[in-house]
Order: sequence, then C-alpha cells, then structure tokens
Amino acid sequence: MDTLDLLSAWSKHLEWMRKLTAFLDGGCEKWTTLTEAQATSQFECELGEWLYSYGLAKYAAFPAIRELERMHGELHSTIRRTLEFKKSGNVAAGKQECHKVKPLSDKLIALLNGLEKEVASKGRPESPGGGNPQRERC
Repeated sequence: MDTLDLLSAWSKHLEWMRKLTAFLDGGCEKWTTLTEAQATSQFECELGEWLYSYGLAKYAAFPAIRELERMHGELHSTIRRTLEFKKSGNVAAGKQECHKVKPLSDKLIALLNGLEKEVASKGRPESPGGGNPQRERC
C-alpha cells in the first residue's frame, strides 16, 4: 500500500508548521531550527523534498498531486511575502499575509488526506497517461 509515504509527507508538513510558527514569531533560537530558505522555498522544506524527489512522479496520475504542488508553492510565496513585509518594517502587512499561512497549510493537509484516501481506494493507476481513475499565530 502506498499510503505510508503520504502519511510521512503529512507528518513532515505538520512538524515544519510547528517550526515555522517559532520562526515567524522570532522564537527562541533553541526551538527555531528552520532556516529562512526552508521557510520560503518550496523546494527546501521536507514536504518539498518529498514532493519533487518522489511524490510528483509516483502520484502523477492523480490530479490531486498537481493541486498539492500548486498549493504548496502558494504557501511558500505567502511566507516569503510575510518575511519581506516584516523585514521592511511593514508589520501590519506582514501580519495580514501571515494570517493566510494556516488556512493554506490546512488545505495542504486536506489534499494529502484526500490523495491518501484516493490511493488506498483505487491503488496506483496503470500509468500517468493510461486509464482514467476518478479521483496562528503571527
């Protein structure tokens, strides 16, 4: 069954969100192990590493994986804007952007959960081109 690696991706994202919260709050260095690159780059966080090294290829036949990729990029773009506003001294705009992070994260989790259910109920499709499976803190 392919759900184990989806569960791992889900777990990695939740841990990353915990670190992100500490990072955005300017938390104690001891608890803030997230780098700015891991916060702002969709390729450098653990979910991104999973997605781009494994997930996109393995689940290419499932449309949800492309929506997950899109939403994941949007999440990191929002975090990047949040940090840019905060660094420029525009705290109000930074907080406004920051409030978008949790709902985007929740959507990512919902997409991972939906993909996991889809994979569990239908299994991996024959091939990416074949068949037609249905498928805050600031």
